[in-house]
Amino acid sequence: KCTTPRYIVADLDVMREAPWNMLLAGIGDMFGKYTGILDWELSRDRTGEYFCEKIAADVLRATDACLENGYALRRRDPATVGAIFDGFLVTGLSMTYTGNSRPASGAEHIIAHAWELYDVEAGRAPNLHGLEVCEATRIEIHLYRMLWERTEDERLRALIARYLPAFDRVERFTREMEMPLVTTDRETILRGMKRALTLRDRYTVLKYLAETEDYDRACAEACDRFLASL
Repeated sequence: KCTTPRYIVADLDVMREAPWNMLLAGIGDMFGKYTGILDWELSRDRTGEYFCEKIAADVLRATDACLENGYALRRRDPATVGAIFDGFLVTGLSMTYTGNSRPASGAEHIIAHAWELYDVEAGRAPNLHGLEVCEATRIEIHLYRMLWERTEDERLRALIARYLPAFDRVERFTREMEMPLVTTDRETILRGMKRALTLRDRYTVLKYLAETEDYDRACAEACDRFLASL
């Protein structure tokens, strides 16, 4: 079993001085593991890509620990910060074992990278990566909810259903903790989602939607659902 050395978060003075958005960015990046692992499972079913049940379970268990203890970030609880470090360590080792970043990222990271590229190209400093990932995760959750609502593929519906309780908790947490948003501009969100489709050759819900329905329309619907939920 891999655990983070606790001396990393033992200094309470460091925790008290850590920028609040940095703490939120850390847990926000971990939330992306839910959609990332689901994308990995989707690719396994659609393309036959290698999928490791144990690695996926380890990453999801670490993500669950972050979410279950996440509200304690309000008091900068060292154990909660430790759970986030544990999550990063487990995920990093999982990527090493797998030989790629599948255990850590799916469409949510690709969308976040697209937004970051637009900022860099415009000469602006990107937002904190974990906040970018968190917002993209929230949007991807809406994409998966849409699929769950209308797909006739019972295997896919059952797969998504396994993640819905975690999705519910993520959405509740991000609202109650007032997670910072990197953008609420509809055009910016949709540009990022469109660019993400071809930004990386990785099978995710984005490629699934491009294969099975009107991609632009699906992205617009998910974006509108997300903005309406704020």
